[in-house]
Amino acid sequence: MDLMCRALDVSRSGYYRRRGAAVSSREQENQVLLNQIKEIFENSRRTYGSPRVTEELQERGFHCGRHRVARLMRRAGIQAKVKKRFRAKGHKGKRFVGVPNLVQRVFSAPQANRLWLADITYIWTREGWTYLAAILDVYSRKIVGWSLGRRPTTELARAAFERALGQRKGEPGLVHHSDQGRNTRTMNTRRC
Repeated sequence: MDLMCRALDVSRSGYYRRRGAAVSSREQENQVLLNQIKEIFENSRRTYGSPRVTEELQERGFHCGRHRVARLMRRAGIQAKVKKRFRAKGHKGKRFVGVPNLVQRVFSAPQANRLWLADITYIWTREGWTYLAAILDVYSRKIVGWSLGRRPTTELARAAFERALGQRKGEPGLVHHSDQGRNTRTMNTRRC
């Protein structure tokens, strides 16, 4: 016994006092809370973290803070599953080469209809992903053509380009610049 008490850096009388002591009311509360936490956690299909578990406990009439719940969950090894967010991935095909970069990252123009920038972006809606192809006149900083679609296709990019040409005349020397992504590089519109 002496060896164990020395190893734990506890006096012999302290060991026996603790061994004979009743469980504190705080420890009893923690055990009741932990049982509730486990029930809530399992009912959430193991997805609730300490903030949502705390909210559920408070709705059930328990008075406790998020940090206490987090501590009890951590001690019991309860950890919520983290849902991975969806990230759109680019096309992993061959890199398209052959269209020179006429802009060279100088995004300014001396007058309107000299430099148009094109891009396609995706927007999450209730119906799923919606894709927006837009063309920006660099001089005026206005969208001169756009198109919405359910898929990011070449036709979507072409529709935005044709709308821009319909609203503004494509004058000789106009540069239509894109990031040469898969859908905008196949339009065959190098110069107007």
